[in-house]
Amino acid sequence: MLTPSMGFCCTPFTETGSGSPAASRRVGATSMTSWTISPDGRTVTFKLRQGVKFHDGTSFNADAVKANFDRMQDPKFPSVRRTEIRPVEKVVAVDPSTVQIVLERPYSPLLYVLTDRAGMMVSPAAAQQEGVNFAQHPVGTGPFAFGERVPQDHITLERNPSYWLSGEPYLDRIIYRPITDDNARVANLKSGDVDIINLVPLPQARALAQEAAQPGARFRLLEHGAFAWTGISLNVTKPPFDNKLLRQALAATIDQAVIANVVLQGRGTRRTRPSPTARPPTIRRGRCRPGTSRWRRRSCRPPASQADSVSPSPSFRGSSGSRWPRRCRRWRPTQASRRRSRF
Repeated sequence: MLTPSMGFCCTPFTETGSGSPAASRRVGATSMTSWTISPDGRTVTFKLRQGVKFHDGTSFNADAVKANFDRMQDPKFPSVRRTEIRPVEKVVAVDPSTVQIVLERPYSPLLYVLTDRAGMMVSPAAAQQEGVNFAQHPVGTGPFAFGERVPQDHITLERNPSYWLSGEPYLDRIIYRPITDDNARVANLKSGDVDIINLVPLPQARALAQEAAQPGARFRLLEHGAFAWTGISLNVTKPPFDNKLLRQALAATIDQAVIANVVLQGRGTRRTRPSPTARPPTIRRGRCRPGTSRWRRRSCRPPASQADSVSPSPSFRGSSGSRWPRRCRRWRPTQASRRRSRF
């Protein structure tokens, strides 16, 4: 059982790596091949992959990228992505394969924002034709094209024969079926009616793992590190949560260990920031290092008030360019990591 990756219909502009914790924090290229950042951090220049086509046969180029950003920023269009690209001042199509994003100020999360839905480029021609109904007939550049949608029954995606990555995708068709009942979802998997389920019932996870480990098991349980997070958002601009002491008091009433171990059946991990890949450091050979999932030495656990100052930002790449003091009281960036954190 695994979770299908997003972007089947619309390949993200950029993507995060997979596998090791360090790889999951790196940004790679999909619809573009490279990027450069100006010294002041306000202009990002992308080189686009040439020869890429949308599912409707139109070309993916710099004009299409600009049209996508213009669409998201259009105040007359109800785009929920507008806030994600708010620091974008303008987008310039330099030539068919080069596009520049000019920012109002340096904005370090930009590349990561473009790995999600704001970076999933859609066909401008199809978007203009469908208008606000585009979501019912999406057209992108991904490995699978939209086939049909029957509400409350299924969504069908068909293989894109013109996908830019030669030889892929491997499947001819993917059919999504919503099965809201946990027991029915597991039963459909075991009977072979479905091949993959991505919402594993937490109360059954341990038993399913044991069953999958038995010889001759008909399914496998695939588990990956956290890729989602849940938190409580507080409006700190007005009473009562503009009071720091009240926020700290509220935080003190929440037992994150109970939530992780009881509510989430041991499948949750306490985090110190709203990012599933920002992991706290651990002890190895007497020194603190980033990129691991737990604390090995109790004396290295920071006070709750210093949690944010210990976990590295996702924009930092492991121990490259960052130092961790021996007693791990506070993380201290080097000059190189300061330059990276500016964007």
